[in-house]
Amino acid sequence: MDPTQIVALAKAAPEVVKEAYGDVASPGLKQGGKLGEDIVKAARLILFPVQFAAAIQDRLDEYINKAIRQVPAARLIAPTESIILPVAEKLRFQEVTNPVTNLYINLLSRAMDGERVGEAHPAFINVIEQLAPDEVLLLREIAGKDYTLIMAKAEQWYTPTIEEIHEKIEKPNIPEALIKRSYSIVFKYHSLNQPELFPVFLEHVSHLGLIKVTNDPINRGEYKGFYRYSRDQMNISFIQLSNFGRLFYNACVADLPG
Repeated sequence: MDPTQIVALAKAAPEVVKEAYGDVASPGLKQGGKLGEDIVKAARLILFPVQFAAAIQDRLDEYINKAIRQVPAARLIAPTESIILPVAEKLRFQEVTNPVTNLYINLLSRAMDGERVGEAHPAFINVIEQLAPDEVLLLREIAGKDYTLIMAKAEQWYTPTIEEIHEKIEKPNIPEALIKRSYSIVFKYHSLNQPELFPVFLEHVSHLGLIKVTNDPINRGEYKGFYRYSRDQMNISFIQLSNFGRLFYNACVADLPG
């Protein structure tokens, strides 16, 4: 079946799935006692009528079912072909244990949600495929704050030790309230599986347009005492999600478990 046929069938999917949701008492849905199985079968036949190897098809069925279940039945709409086809193709090869898999599932859910479809930017497909699991953790850590404090040496991103973090934050003559505030927003480097690669991860998500450097805390004069006194000393910077990054986070990352 060619892509245009798949898209034509996909556009009919929401009404079929809504009917499956609403007709809980029907004999067909009662048979076997598994509403979810009928929804998955409907999704298989209508959304992705392509023959795969059995294991891959079963796994894809699980992903589709999860995406559908995340959208209230009354809000289900037909996903656009610019989302549905490439996401389906990506999900075919995604392992269940890979954290990035859920980003695709969330994006598919947004594309089928009438209230949140505006969050489903087609560019997110290419963003997801480039993210490492640690970069997803990095985005979650940054998203939880207005801005995040990170440390650098000679204008380069840096992974400091815990001792270096303490030494930098607890400088003489720094007000206790600012020290406490700094600890609350400093990046938790060791929450990553490979904290030594933090500079690489940060550079990459920046290249993807997901984060930006902000000077707001410095402009307000809060961190004047933290400035470096030579290029050899450790400096601090502040980062936050870009507008594009915030949209990506809300669409694909915010609802991740854990």
